[in-house]
Amino acid sequence: MDRFNYYSLINESLIEATFDNFDAYDSNLKRAKEKALAYSHSFDRKQNLLLTGDYGTGKSHLSFSITKALMAREYECLFLSLPKLLTKVKGTYNTKGVTEEELLTIIQRVDLLVLDDIGAEQQTEWATTKLFEILDDRSGKATVYTTNLSSDELKERVSERNFSRMMDNTNVIVINGSDYRRRAF
Repeated sequence: MDRFNYYSLINESLIEATFDNFDAYDSNLKRAKEKALAYSHSFDRKQNLLLTGDYGTGKSHLSFSITKALMAREYECLFLSLPKLLTKVKGTYNTKGVTEEELLTIIQRVDLLVLDDIGAEQQTEWATTKLFEILDDRSGKATVYTTNLSSDELKERVSERNFSRMMDNTNVIVINGSDYRRRAF
């Protein structure tokens, strides 16, 4: 748990997220929750999951719920927003704290890695290369990805090579619906 708290990069709004408090207000969200729960119950350290769909439909909530469920069973997990991770990696270049190598080694070794908000990162050659390193090191290990992008958009955004690696041994959950953050507006 110490490693999770130290290395994970989580928005405060997700800290309390669980399967129990996920608002599955329609059949699409109920199916998504059931599939995410099934993934956590049958976790084998090898199967990947891609949650894709509209903004504010609970992709991050469900992926964090998976993380919590697995940590309760003593699996080692990390939850990382990809844009924040890339910023943290760049920050290692100017400090004497955590090194890039240490950070990437932890990412490689955990039982489950969640890469949240893929496609929200600044599109640069460096970001594409760093994502390749992470995906390549995670080959054969369980990773959960979340994105707001369609298959074609994601492929264009992260590169054909990275997209191919992401889709290896990956089940896809499509979550569409209204943005729960704006329901009251």
